[in-house]
Amino acid sequence: MKSLFNSFPTSVGRVIAFAAISGLGAISSSYGAIVVNSTSNVASGGTSGDSYDPSTQGSPTITASSTDLAEGLTATVFYNNPGAGADGSTTTESSTGVSAWTDGSITTYYGSDHTGYGTVDARVGGAELQTYVTYDLGALYDISQVNVILGWNDSGRDDSSFTLLTSVDGISYTVAATYTKGADNTNSITTPVTNLHSIVDDGGADIATGVQYVQIQFTDADNGYAGLAEVDILGTAAVPEPSAVLLLGLGGVAAAARRRRA
Repeated sequence: MKSLFNSFPTSVGRVIAFAAISGLGAISSSYGAIVVNSTSNVASGGTSGDSYDPSTQGSPTITASSTDLAEGLTATVFYNNPGAGADGSTTTESSTGVSAWTDGSITTYYGSDHTGYGTVDARVGGAELQTYVTYDLGALYDISQVNVILGWNDSGRDDSSFTLLTSVDGISYTVAATYTKGADNTNSITTPVTNLHSIVDDGGADIATGVQYVQIQFTDADNGYAGLAEVDILGTAAVPEPSAVLLLGLGGVAAAARRRRA
């Protein structure tokens, strides 16, 4: 180790070499378990056609981000088994569709106005139809949190089971978390219902690192399909691992030494 350290011709090179050898600069993280924290906002009585905003009305309030990584992005939507009893649609019952999922708003309405949502089909049994929603973030990111906000103007289609996956290349995916909804409660609530499912690491670490694609597979919706109000993806641009940076520095120092000897 001593001869390797002394082989670097400058003090800067020796500092880099020492860091690489001794492990200086390593970043530690407190990893826990990835969990799904769920919150439900149920509106009180109202008049058909009136708007309802869960971020300012009811309790607990639920807020959508307007600055997250997915804001304004258009999802790619894929159905795993179209034609098996249903073909799949994001605009069922005149819902807005995919643009509603990343517009920063979760405002809905009393009555039968479903424009606050895009629908996700997720049936099990005879139909076996599932909706895959994928976001390409355009670069590699470390993901700290994903919020999936589902809802409807009543309890008929306000929730869905889902699996969250991430990928570097959009081909191979890794499961980050799974949420399983409770029993259907169709017709039990006649006012807007909003459900927030927040996926985080309970130790404060990122839930995925160095990924470009985030996918949600909806697998079992209330009453055949559910309203998806918003998808928030929170994170920061991925940075090289400390070891990679140090190795790059070592390569530069070695190249400089070779040029001087030449």
